[in-house]
Amino acid sequence: MREWLSRLRDWFRRDQLDAELEEELRFHREQLEREASGSGAGAEEAVFAARRRLGNVARAQEDARERWSWPWLDQAQQDVRYAVRSLRRTPGFTTAVILTLALGLGANAAMFGVIDVLILRPPAYLRDPATVHRVYLAASDQNQEQRWHVFEYPRYLDLSRGTTSFEQTAALIPATVTIGLGADRREVEAEAVSASFWSFFPVEPVLGRLFGEAEDAVPHGAPVVVVSSAFWKGQLGGRPDVLGTILQVGALRCTIIGVVPDPFMGLNVGRPPAVLFLPVASILATYGEGVDGMVISIPEQYSSYAGNLGGVEMLVRRRAEVSLATANADLTHAFRLSYEKQRAVYGSMPSLALARPRAAVGPLQIDRCAFARNTPCDFYGPQGTVAVWVAALTVLVLIIACANVVNLFFARAAGRRREVAMRQALGIGRWRLARQLLAESLLLASLAAAVGLVVAAWASSILGTLFLPAGATLSVIGDRRTILFAVLVSAITGIVTGLLPALETGRGDIAAILKAGGRGGYPRSRLRSALVVVQAALSVVLLVGAGLFVRSLTNARAVRLGYDIGRVSNAIIHFRGKTLPVDEKAALLRRLQDEAIAIPGVESASRATLQLFGSTGPEPFAIAGVDSAQRPGAFSLRAVSAEHFRTLGTRLIEGRGIAPTDGKGAPKVIVVSAAMAQRLWPGKTPLGQCVRVGGSRAPCATVVGVAENTRQLGVELLADESLDYYLSIDQFDLESMTVTLFVRTSGDAARYTEAIRRRLQPLLPGDSYLGITPLSQYFESKVRQWQLGTTMFVALGGLALVLAAVGLYSVVAYGVAQRTHELGVRVAIGAGTRNILRLVVGEGVLLAAIGVVAGSAIALAAGRSIAPLLFTEGPRDPLVFGVVGGTLMVVATMASLVPALRASRLDPTEALRSD
Repeated sequence: MREWLSRLRDWFRRDQLDAELEEELRFHREQLEREASGSGAGAEEAVFAARRRLGNVARAQEDARERWSWPWLDQAQQDVRYAVRSLRRTPGFTTAVILTLALGLGANAAMFGVIDVLILRPPAYLRDPATVHRVYLAASDQNQEQRWHVFEYPRYLDLSRGTTSFEQTAALIPATVTIGLGADRREVEAEAVSASFWSFFPVEPVLGRLFGEAEDAVPHGAPVVVVSSAFWKGQLGGRPDVLGTILQVGALRCTIIGVVPDPFMGLNVGRPPAVLFLPVASILATYGEGVDGMVISIPEQYSSYAGNLGGVEMLVRRRAEVSLATANADLTHAFRLSYEKQRAVYGSMPSLALARPRAAVGPLQIDRCAFARNTPCDFYGPQGTVAVWVAALTVLVLIIACANVVNLFFARAAGRRREVAMRQALGIGRWRLARQLLAESLLLASLAAAVGLVVAAWASSILGTLFLPAGATLSVIGDRRTILFAVLVSAITGIVTGLLPALETGRGDIAAILKAGGRGGYPRSRLRSALVVVQAALSVVLLVGAGLFVRSLTNARAVRLGYDIGRVSNAIIHFRGKTLPVDEKAALLRRLQDEAIAIPGVESASRATLQLFGSTGPEPFAIAGVDSAQRPGAFSLRAVSAEHFRTLGTRLIEGRGIAPTDGKGAPKVIVVSAAMAQRLWPGKTPLGQCVRVGGSRAPCATVVGVAENTRQLGVELLADESLDYYLSIDQFDLESMTVTLFVRTSGDAARYTEAIRRRLQPLLPGDSYLGITPLSQYFESKVRQWQLGTTMFVALGGLALVLAAVGLYSVVAYGVAQRTHELGVRVAIGAGTRNILRLVVGEGVLLAAIGVVAGSAIALAAGRSIAPLLFTEGPRDPLVFGVVGGTLMVVATMASLVPALRASRLDPTEALRSD
């Protein structure tokens, strides 16, 4: 180690050591010259005598330098200097290579940042992430396993108390809560967590403290809140005296007791980062009491909590000595016991043998569920899968870019054959030449990585918007993991792009090359042609994927949903712990409807007991002579007001809709969907039929109309029939029902949401809150995966097509340049322009055709993997393959035509004289 450190120190002061060595040798030479002169030798003879006695001075200098340095390091420095001089002489080549690689490296760095945030990176401040898991449950329902990771708080208690495999457990409830009062109320992201949650994250507060077990004691808890540093600085002005301030959170008046530092933002996976952290017990206390004693599903008084806050998620820290299999068995045993307790209350639940409940630990990041094995992960949203696919595509783009660069290196080598042969004739070995070429490729890759990081920083803002939830940040330049990834990939890229040309360097007969001059040309390389074929094939794969996603998105947007999405908003009333009598709730709905219609720009409004993509039912009903009506879960009840069909834009096929006169005391009426009419009364008119909603003894509701089918459950279930029936909301019991308004505006619904909220909010009682969402926002979330796939496949496919075209052009152009003498001979002996064009273009088109065939075969083989991401679109659509193949052939023809036209205009005299 001492010697290596000494060598390293001496390497940095070589100029000083060289000067000292030169001075010492000069001193010895002068001494020897004096001795020779003292022996009677003349001046010239003394110089020669001194040189003879000193011996090989250059060898002595080299030996000395080897003692204070490493020869390989000196040679590497020389290679880099030579590479810099060489690249400076060819600015066009250098720029082309850097930009080509920068696009591929930048795309990969940006996508790595997305994958890192979604799937790879553990949450900030998480201690020992390898032992921390999320709990997932599964049970069979009609022979189909259902999976979930959100459940009731009593279930969490059962699992926490009934297992021994975990050091720690914690409850987590991601929530959107309202803060403030009156018109200034706004929604923010929050997490209700148990006090044990903080033991998973050893985070030191910036101010104050975290809440403890006493403040999270069920059933009451304490109304305290911990805020994020971003919320403290942005919303509270960063005041140091914020501790003790009261913050209105929903129905709670919470005291701020602490501020957690950035970048801690909780575990809001797939949602915007949390800015508030509250005790679970304090949230439960706002909806009821006695939870600690419950061992079954949440009772009625907790229905608002379960619906509005999305239920409990469970985190566990596995003991070091416990294996995953043991932990899963322990969890499954506790879940089965909890299921039996629940079934003892609800006897209609399937038996343990039929339900086969099981539990397992799985990844914290929900998006990793698609790639987890032997874990009953539920996969909410396709972002993770699409992101991984897009990441794989960026690798393909980088491969295409590398193939392009290798071809550019080969083409450049064609013009340097005589130079290389001359250097070999002067004694330079092939290994040294190959090292110099590797130095050039590594230097270019390093420069491309620097430019690529700039490209990635620009692309990260776009990719973050596409793939990450609102509020999540994606940094490239400031992220060490992404920079390390970019450096590693650029090093691999530099080696790969320089290795193949380096192996070809110096091959051939040196004498023949020097003798032939320029007329000897450059032998045709099958490797270069193979690289063009690879580029074309991978471009086909990307473009086929783009075409399939474009078709899927087009199909999804072309579906008639049964309602308008652009001009309608869904306004949901959150009563926040306030219970209204049925009559008061009905009167409130009417006031809200009347006030909404009075807003400028609002065309109509309707009352309903349903949310979009939801159902009020099913309710049992009876129809004389029809047995299929009793099939459970097949039909959905929707209680609506008279304006419902006009407000949503749902067409009436037959009869009429709900009328204003269909109120209390009037004969009961019902409107059925076309699919329901076809199912229950095939070949007959349903008008006038009697439907007894609630059972065979219920009053008769007469069918007065047939409405078109609607896709209430979203486009992912478009294959299912819409078996809906509509009752008058004025004839329906609103007790314990979620009530909502639909508002139709004259323009884009998103422009009116804030005006509607501010107008209607003052009419709500107490701390109730009105949440308004345009229907288009629901729909866009349903087609998000196809939107993402279309955007990224088209962008990357277009980039790959451009790179492939450039690669094909460079191969054909340099081929023409090297065959100038041959083409001149052909022209001289009578070849016409058409013959030259057919010869040159034919070679390029042939390579592209082989690439199209190979790429189509790869795309067909990969179709099964991508099929689940498509919508009503087969992965082997002949139209997509035909358009992609035709497009690539046209591009190949255009790329080959430019050098072909140049070749057809050759002057045979000049071509034959060329050297």
